[in-house]
Amino acid sequence: MEMAEREQKAVIELRQQDAQLTKQMMEYDYKSFRAGQWMGLAVTILSLAAAFVLADKGNNIAAAGFGVTGLAVLVGVFLRNRFVPAQQEQKTL
Repeated sequence: MEMAEREQKAVIELRQQDAQLTKQMMEYDYKSFRAGQWMGLAVTILSLAAAFVLADKGNNIAAAGFGVTGLAVLVGVFLRNRFVPAQQEQKTL
């Protein structure tokens, strides 16, 4: 009887540790995700600002390149969130 109780306590402790590690991993993933979004937004703003400055100075081709790059980064940051988590789930199965 005593052995079964010790085994039960060990199982409970392992489950609690697993839950705690899972929570920490999720928090880290969320923080990393948010940081990536902020960086993507910063790159987008800088690219679009550069595009407007270049267009104002008459460099239309370079302005178009910076504008497209800025918009591509913005779209990429938000579309990545739709596809990457699904791919990670499939790897764990």
